[in-house]
Amino acid sequence: MNPVPEGLLTLEDRQAAVDRLATHFAHGHLTDTELEHRLDLAYAADTRAQLTALESDLPALAPETRLAPPSALGAFIVSICGRTEQRGRWRPARTTTVLTMMGKTVLDFREAVIGTSRIALHLITAMGGVEIIVPAGVRARWAGIAVMGKVKVEESVGVSAPDTPLLWISGFVVMGNVKIIERLLHETRKQARRRYKETRKMHRGHRNPFPPPAQPGA
Repeated sequence: MNPVPEGLLTLEDRQAAVDRLATHFAHGHLTDTELEHRLDLAYAADTRAQLTALESDLPALAPETRLAPPSALGAFIVSICGRTEQRGRWRPARTTTVLTMMGKTVLDFREAVIGTSRIALHLITAMGGVEIIVPAGVRARWAGIAVMGKVKVEESVGVSAPDTPLLWISGFVVMGNVKIIERLLHETRKQARRRYKETRKMHRGHRNPFPPPAQPGA
């Protein structure tokens, strides 16, 4: 195997840079727009110098905020022609790979004990479905690829504080679907829709300052 020429990127270099940018976002160093722009640049980069430049204006990350190797802190969930549900009180790993093939996986974080600022989920979904339920105050970001599949992210209008936990979801969805939804504990879908509407009203104002024109004949 030929060595990688000095300065050129490996897949590990690129993924490490993406992980660091996600950690900066989790600590409030980047806005949504800034993160998306820098991720685009990271995936388009050809050299290590280009990746380094993406973090040159950001604060240094403390050692404890960097991700530990997946082998030490990782978990693996498999649903093949079956159904896996993780609900109630549980402690998610820092990094979890979720394989779903012709099956269903449900991960409910509403009562989960989240002891870190960032949790990474890597999904591999083929002809199956994944439902991820997050509580209010936990941010969720999708950064994966869907091929002949569907990914739907529901999120409330309110913006969580930068120090709230971040659920970073990546991976591949092929002929499957992924739903990332926000629910309060014991909240029904109907109650959630009502809460979303009330939140939007508070966010946009109770009255429209530009009322629609009168209809002819009114």
